[in-house]
Amino acid sequence: MAATDYTDLQAMQQAGNALQGQQQGERTAAYNQYLDAREWPFKTLGAQSSVMGNGGVGSATYQQAEPNKGANALGGALAGAQIGNSLGDYGGWGALAGGLAGYFG
Repeated sequence: MAATDYTDLQAMQQAGNALQGQQQGERTAAYNQYLDAREWPFKTLGAQSSVMGNGGVGSATYQQAEPNKGANALGGALAGAQIGNSLGDYGGWGALAGGLAGYFG
């Protein structure tokens, strides 16, 4: 008699497990669609790049710009003059030293 009390509970548990399995399958499918949609721009860019002959994404080369030596020299001269003036009457020497350091540094 005690075992018959659990028959309804087991049937409800089986129904709940079936529902949970179905909902989990739907959520997994939705997550996989999200992942595909998130990667779509990169996949299409890679396909377009390979058609155009670029060799794929990330094949671009970059060159670092040359530093502006004139601007570096002026900035160094200004900083040297300010430091030289703060130490006494050495603004001219500070500007010369700072300008040379900025140009060659």
